[in-house]
Amino acid sequence: METPDRLEQEAQEALRQFRQGHPQGLRRLVDLLGPRILGFLHRLLGQAADAEDALQETFATVVAKAGQQNAEVGTVTGWIYRIARNHGLQMLRRRQSETRRAPPPPPPAAPDPAAAADRQVSLEEIDRALLAVPVELKVPFLMRECLDLTYAQIAHLTERSVNQVAADIYRARQLLREYVRP
Repeated sequence: METPDRLEQEAQEALRQFRQGHPQGLRRLVDLLGPRILGFLHRLLGQAADAEDALQETFATVVAKAGQQNAEVGTVTGWIYRIARNHGLQMLRRRQSETRRAPPPPPPAAPDPAAAADRQVSLEEIDRALLAVPVELKVPFLMRECLDLTYAQIAHLTERSVNQVAADIYRARQLLREYVRP
């Protein structure tokens, strides 16, 4: 497994190569960060096609603004994650303005205790439940779970305090438990 420091070093090198006119630098950035970002965006947006569109928009922005990334201000990975988050949130806002927000899933009926012990939660159930989690809680939760960022990194990227990030992630987990409770 790639360590965050190693990932950042490789991302810095790839961006440096791209800035010097070598297209393989961009390919390396996509290879390094694309799968993580796609997973994050898929969970955030709930649709694979939207996640792929947001990923393309993310890397189009990286290409357009490659010269603006400043290592003294933040990390390359953090910069790209922030771009991805912003594109994902823009898509959500556009979608919400086009259609009304879907109501949260109905509360589960009282389960049979014997059946509940045998029940396992599917990934599809988690994805459906994630759609009902408010976006202000979902973003830090997904940054933690999909991008494997620390609370401090999430706080920096979302411009919130570490305590608020921790509270948001805790609340998102509570809501998910409620929505998928057997």
